[in-house]
Amino acid sequence: MKIYTTKEVINLIHENEYKLVCLMDQAGGKILPFNRVGTDPAGRLSEIEKKLSNEITPDGIYVICCKHAQKSKPDNYYVRKGSEQSAQDPAPVIIQQPSAPGPDVITYDAALKMQVENERLKMQVEQLTAENEQLTAQLEELETEMLAEDPTNELIENGKTFLSETLATIAPLLDKHFELKEKQLALTALQYQRPQERPASIERPERRAPKKDIESYIISCKEDPDKYNELAAIYNEAENEEDFLKQLAENSQEDYIKLLQWINN
Repeated sequence: MKIYTTKEVINLIHENEYKLVCLMDQAGGKILPFNRVGTDPAGRLSEIEKKLSNEITPDGIYVICCKHAQKSKPDNYYVRKGSEQSAQDPAPVIIQQPSAPGPDVITYDAALKMQVENERLKMQVEQLTAENEQLTAQLEELETEMLAEDPTNELIENGKTFLSETLATIAPLLDKHFELKEKQLALTALQYQRPQERPASIERPERRAPKKDIESYIISCKEDPDKYNELAAIYNEAENEEDFLKQLAENSQEDYIKLLQWINN
C-alpha cells in the first residue's frame, strides 16, 4: 500500500482531472463529504488540506477518495498525518447509522417480476421493430418495381391503394410497439417517481433488508479486493440502506441481483 503526502495527492487530482473528492478516516467514515456535482473540487481540496494540517486532527492514516463522475468507481489515495509510528494501516470498516425504512416500499418478489417483465417487453419491442423495418423495406421494393414496369398515373394510384391497405395491416403492429414502449416508461417511472422524495427500498417477503445482511454480503466479497472496495465505498457514501440499494442498482445490475439473492437466502 502506497502512502502519499497531501501535496502529492492534490497534484494527482489536478493531473487526473477528478471532479469529486472527499476525505475519510481509516475506518471508512466520512470526515468531509464529496463536493456537489458540477462544482469546482478546489474548494473541497482546500478544506481537506486544512483539516489534515490542523493540530486538532488526530495523527493517523486518512483516505482521500476521488471520482471522475458521481457513478464512477472511486480511486482512494492514502495519506499519513503525523509520524509513521502514530499511523496505522487502513482497514476498511463498514460504518452506517441505522435508519428507519422509507414510506415507499416495494417487495422483493415485485422487484424481480418488474425486471423480468421489463426484459420481456424489450425483446418484444426489438422483434416488432425488426418486423416493421422488414415490411417497410418490402413496400419500398414493391413500389420501385411497379413504377419501373409501368410508371403511369393508373399504376401509381394502384400502388397508393396497395400501400394504404398494407399500412392498415401494419398499424396494429405499430400500436403494439408504442404500447410496449409506454409500459417500459411506466416501469421506469415507477422506479424513479417523485425525485424529491426518498427512493423506494427493497423489502424481503418476510423482513426488510437489514443492515447486517448487506454488510455480511460486502464482507463476503473480500476475496475480490476491487469489488469489496467498490461496494464498501458505495455503502459508506449512501445515506441509508435504501440509498445504498438504489446506488448499487445504478452502478451494477449484476451485483444488485446477487445482493437481493443473498438477502433472500
